[in-house]
Amino acid sequence: MKKCELCGKEHDGSYGSGRFCSSSCAHSVATLYASSEIEKRKSDIMKNKPVRIIPCMKCGKPTEVHGTCMRIRCNECIEKDKHVCKICGKKHSIYDNKDSLCYHHKILPALIKYFGFEKEFIGTEYAISEYQRIRYYLKELYWVQKHSINEIIKIVGYPNNPMNFSKIMNSLGIKRRTLSEAMILDISTGKRQIPGNDQFHCGYHTSWEGKRFWYRSSYELDFCKELDEKRIPYSVEEFRIQYHKSLDKSIHIAIPDFYLPQSNELVEIKSTFTYDECDMKDKISQYVNLGYNPRLIYEHIEIPITINPISWKIPSWEEVKVILKNRKK
Repeated sequence: MKKCELCGKEHDGSYGSGRFCSSSCAHSVATLYASSEIEKRKSDIMKNKPVRIIPCMKCGKPTEVHGTCMRIRCNECIEKDKHVCKICGKKHSIYDNKDSLCYHHKILPALIKYFGFEKEFIGTEYAISEYQRIRYYLKELYWVQKHSINEIIKIVGYPNNPMNFSKIMNSLGIKRRTLSEAMILDISTGKRQIPGNDQFHCGYHTSWEGKRFWYRSSYELDFCKELDEKRIPYSVEEFRIQYHKSLDKSIHIAIPDFYLPQSNELVEIKSTFTYDECDMKDKISQYVNLGYNPRLIYEHIEIPITINPISWKIPSWEEVKVILKNRKK
């Protein structure tokens, strides 16, 4: 596993050159690099401009200035303008660090009421450490424990207002998930179900063990009945497995159709309408890496899979018809 050079998240290095975990991190670095280059050019241009001496706008002291600026303060006046901060107790300007508590002091009442911020620490050096404690706590809930905004609101007892809570997280400098990351997380944790296709026969089926499962096609129902006759324990769509799709270099969620615990097999049921060879190879490769035994059933026909290298041969539709005809005999 590799670590993303921007966010530090572990990944398998399949995206791009392997330096970043996703396109958003790669694009963010490109944007930062471009902005730093622009600032560097600006500073070079300003350095090449002639130095002028103009009086300080407050005390009148001669001060060096680059460019065409006509109003400037000397360093002594800048230091005098700094005041003792009422939040952290240090002497600085409120605009020195826009990511600090001093700049976002308007969220203090919410931090005191819902996150246990000690009111006595305001105006002391402990205010920043208390601010960082709350920040790391929310960051762990959101990124490590993978809770959603609505779930965090219930945990901390905040009023049910996700928009205001999102502003608090922005003020704390907590990076939010992208829409695609949120969708992947919801599917992998079972919060969001993949909708069924109305053109296939679907419904509920009760197994021989008394468990109730949702099947998405008549092929899956036939396989359920076959397992019921043989008294083989099974579960339907139990796992959510992340895998990298080689076609578009993106992360997807695989939901195997069946899991057979006795043989540790993940079974995929496919027809000519739902079969995608490239996508199936990526899924089965991930199943093998995780230690499962993959099975592929195509048009009611068991397809033998070779593991190293991963390969198989799908019969043509004419061959399928011949095989099924011979089975009926």
